[in-house]
Amino acid sequence: AKANRPLKSYDNDVTRHKEQQADIQGEEISHTINFIKIDCTLLKTSLVNHCVVWQNKLTGLLNQNALQQLRDLHLLFEDNTKRLTTPPLNLKSLSESINKMRELKADLPEIEKKFAPLDAMYNTLQKFEVQITDEEHDLLENLQTEWNNFNQMLA
Repeated sequence: AKANRPLKSYDNDVTRHKEQQADIQGEEISHTINFIKIDCTLLKTSLVNHCVVWQNKLTGLLNQNALQQLRDLHLLFEDNTKRLTTPPLNLKSLSESINKMRELKADLPEIEKKFAPLDAMYNTLQKFEVQITDEEHDLLENLQTEWNNFNQMLA
C-alpha cells in the first residue's frame, strides 16, 4: 500500500475489508454436497484473519502518517520559535531571522491548511476504533494552543 494515498482510499479499503469479514463470518462452517460434508472452518478462519490483518495494516499506516504530520507541525513550531526568539549575535543572523519571520508569516495560511486533513485522519482512525498513544493524544490536543502561541510569536 502506498503511504501517501488519499484518506478516502483508506476509509474505503478498511470498510471493504470489514464488510468482507462480516460476509465471511456469516457463512456456514460446513456444507453438504450430496453425500460429502465439507468443513470450511480453517478456510473461514484464515480468510477472517486475512481481513483483520489488512484492516490493521491500513489503519496502522494511516496512524503512522497522521502521527508524522502531527510531529512535523509541532517540530515546525518548536524549531522556528526557538530560532526566532534567540537573540541575534550579528547582522547576518539578524537578517536571517527577519527573512525567516517574513517567510513564515507568508506561509501561515498554508500551514493552517494542514490542520483540517490531519483532523480528518484522526476522525477516520476514531471511526475504526484505532487507539492512539497518550503522547499522540497530547500532541493532538495541544496543536491548537501551539498554533496560537506560534502566531502570537510571529505577530
